[in-house]
Amino acid sequence: LATKDNAVYNNLPDIISSLSVGANAVNEESFARIMRFLFDFIKEKDRQTDNVVEKLCQRFRNTTDARQSRDIAYCMAQLPFKSERSVRRLLDGMPCYQDKLADNAVFKHFAEIASKARSHGAQKQETKTLLDEYESKLKEARAKATGEDDDQGQPEESEAKHQSQATQHSDDGEDDDEEME
Repeated sequence: LATKDNAVYNNLPDIISSLSVGANAVNEESFARIMRFLFDFIKEKDRQTDNVVEKLCQRFRNTTDARQSRDIAYCMAQLPFKSERSVRRLLDGMPCYQDKLADNAVFKHFAEIASKARSHGAQKQETKTLLDEYESKLKEARAKATGEDDDQGQPEESEAKHQSQATQHSDDGEDDDEEME
């Protein structure tokens, strides 16, 4: 079984790519089922988890397909993130995936990772601090990726701005209706 564990670990990034896009691609539901099975082989090994985090972060660099980005993020969310080292690699790898955070599913998976890491025993103050930094940078990168970075940190103003824009759009729509009559 140990060799099976290593075979899965060594080939995991290529397996993900093969099942995500191209001639061998499977639907997202099948992909999720296969990945849950495969990740069971590496979940208990912190060192392998740390390395998979790093490898998968690097995979985002060459990904232009939204489906593949979602699949990689899903796979990362399957990892336990029990160690401070795993969280550090996730944070250090953010430049590789920050542009993908505009996708709601990708962002959701990365937010799940933070929650999972907290629940998996972020008892050490260093880990808690690192997770706080990660979550802050994740939200910041999400805002930048979605073009909402100018509204960050000011929810009341942001909401008022969106209300104003919505009102303006509906006013514009009424004007358009009048002109057409």
